[in-house]
Amino acid sequence: TNIVLVCVLVISLIAIGLYYLMESNRNIENNRNVEHFESQPAELNNLSEKPNPKGKDLIIVLFYVDWCPHCVSTKPEWEKLVNNMNNTNIKGNNVKVNACNAEGTQVEKDFSNENNVQGYPTIKLIKEDEVIDYNGARNAEAMEEFIKDNAN
Repeated sequence: TNIVLVCVLVISLIAIGLYYLMESNRNIENNRNVEHFESQPAELNNLSEKPNPKGKDLIIVLFYVDWCPHCVSTKPEWEKLVNNMNNTNIKGNNVKVNACNAEGTQVEKDFSNENNVQGYPTIKLIKEDEVIDYNGARNAEAMEEFIKDNAN
């Protein structure tokens, strides 16, 4: 009976070890996919000059970096926002939807620094005299609602 007990114990330990080995390999593969993803964003309207909203201008900006997986997952929703809201008029406000690669051009780096961007993605609504941080869901519908709620 001791031999049977030892055999069961050894087989159990081998099975547990194989399970953890397979999980470890799967996690390594998932991390490899995250680390080496291809960023194929959508139609991002990247900044070529610093936004300077005047009067009834509303400029919503996505601050991102290419290596951030959360930014990558936000980009398709941002493309929807661009398609739905860029160059539209909401409650008399001219809406512009832009993106800013915080590690991109010098203009983008400077603009990110001026807006105290600490993490990615960061979304801000910029008016002539006010900057409003967006903390909602990273989907186009929620961001559209945020723009409408802050158009006055």
